[in-house]
Amino acid sequence: MTIFERTRLKRATVGKIAASLLAILLGASCGAPQVDDGGPAQVSDDRTARPRGSRFSREALDAMNFALKWELETKRQNFVHMALQGDALYAVTSDHLLYSISIDKGVVNWIYTIGEPLSYSPYVYSYKATEDSGVVRYDEVILLSGDRLRVVDKDTGELVWRKDLPFSVASPAAATPDAIMIGSWDDRVYAISKKAPHGKTWMWRTSGDIRAAGAEYDPIYIAVSDDGGIYAFNQLRGEHRWTQKTKAQITARPLVHKDRLYVGSTDYSLYCIDLVQSALQWRFETGGPIHQSPVVIRDKVYVISRDGVLSAIHRVQGTASGAEKEYVAGQKAWQVKLGRKNFGRSSSTRVLCRGRDDLYVLNERHEVVAINDATGQMKWKVPFRAVDFFSVNHNNPSARTEQVSDRSGTIFVGFRDGWFYALKEKSEY
Repeated sequence: MTIFERTRLKRATVGKIAASLLAILLGASCGAPQVDDGGPAQVSDDRTARPRGSRFSREALDAMNFALKWELETKRQNFVHMALQGDALYAVTSDHLLYSISIDKGVVNWIYTIGEPLSYSPYVYSYKATEDSGVVRYDEVILLSGDRLRVVDKDTGELVWRKDLPFSVASPAAATPDAIMIGSWDDRVYAISKKAPHGKTWMWRTSGDIRAAGAEYDPIYIAVSDDGGIYAFNQLRGEHRWTQKTKAQITARPLVHKDRLYVGSTDYSLYCIDLVQSALQWRFETGGPIHQSPVVIRDKVYVISRDGVLSAIHRVQGTASGAEKEYVAGQKAWQVKLGRKNFGRSSSTRVLCRGRDDLYVLNERHEVVAINDATGQMKWKVPFRAVDFFSVNHNNPSARTEQVSDRSGTIFVGFRDGWFYALKEKSEY
């Protein structure tokens, strides 16, 4: 039985482990970081949302038709990164602590001492429910520091395993049920087994460096490359299934949503591939290279191109384009200018969340902008220039599950001095 095939008996021991480590780790979280993977520190002072000192006045939020859902003050003053993955915010400090923060309650779930800088944002892999009740696989937080790979238990912050990789890492991590997928500067994608001793199970060489993470669609894994290729492989054995080609580098993580793969390319186009038919469904041309991952919420795909334009595209198939009908054109819903032409790859412009009727985005001026999602009309802008971190919230307000629906319409922001906020769109109009 591998370490990833732990039974529920393992869960019962977590409390004892955490208790035995608490004294050591509490000191580590307040002083110099431990390089030897000390594990999670359960710090009581950091686990409570504090309703005081809010930076957002009720009057300002009322003007936006938002309310303060929760606010959290941590003990740290040196945060450098924040990202939303699943049901948690993952925030990193300059002394290499990783915080997991519940987006529902605004409390710290755990703190993990990394001990060295992260190369990329944490990546969360969640296992699908299985009928086998005798074996439990716990969801993972995957961390990359240079060429060192760590896997942390998502629920407890406990280190599960780590490995020094025998190649030079060039991309963020992605995962399948059995392997962690990582791109390299040697033009290859590597599958690292989740079973000890965590060796390479397969690899594939493309014609360019692999700088973007791929995507999982059981039973295939999709990798993208600087050569403009979109490659599908059998997850377990790495057998090549099919290839689709774009005309330039792909530097952003693709997105799988309801049997469709959405890939933004620096050839100015967003591609939609039908994963059931393994065929291009449509291609949408923008006015600049695409360096950001697309966002899909409800019936639209949102993509921001380097010309500073946010495009909303219908997910349904478009109409034939061109005399020779070389491809099917994606159907534009609307477009909005958010920044100046050819703004940098590192621009903060992004989609923040979808509310009941409006899409909320961050423009280049660090203003939160409300856009009517039916018409593309801008309704208002509010400056958020003092905010350090914004997340992308993919949750759908019309989702079938109440929990997912309730998480929509929420803007999650953070500050370097350790304050985090959830701002929720009001339901009353």
